[in-house]
Amino acid sequence: MQTIKINPEAKKSISWILLITLLATVVLVALDVKYYNEYADFQAVDAVISDVTRHVTKSPSSKNRTSYTNSITYEYEVAGKTYTATRREFTRIGKTEGEKVSIKYNPDRPEEIQQTYTQSMCMTVTALLLFGDWFLWMCMRQLRKEKEEKEMRGEI
Repeated sequence: MQTIKINPEAKKSISWILLITLLATVVLVALDVKYYNEYADFQAVDAVISDVTRHVTKSPSSKNRTSYTNSITYEYEVAGKTYTATRREFTRIGKTEGEKVSIKYNPDRPEEIQQTYTQSMCMTVTALLLFGDWFLWMCMRQLRKEKEEKEMRGEI
């Protein structure tokens, strides 16, 4: 196992940083579960992408501040009735008008489809935090190992 070199000043803060990231991870896992449960009853349906739009918003209050929002519109049929619904998505890559895809809709309100943007963001941040938790845990183990070695050599 490769040794991790840790700044001596950072050593004092690693346990607090790990605690904070673990708490943030717990919160995000709870959000992931909330989103999963929110859409658990939604049913899959075949749909056709009818529109792919990128909205560009320039903020007049800050210099060169531009934000982009990707909206994908889907047409799908439930019980013989055609519905159209739009949702915000991370990217337009791989999404073309006329393409057949599978989406999830609310069987109680067929005009409502699963909104995946926030759910995807939450899952992505959760994965990054889990990696950060693991890395900080490895740092803590390395610090503990270094301390034990110094105690054995009588340096502490």
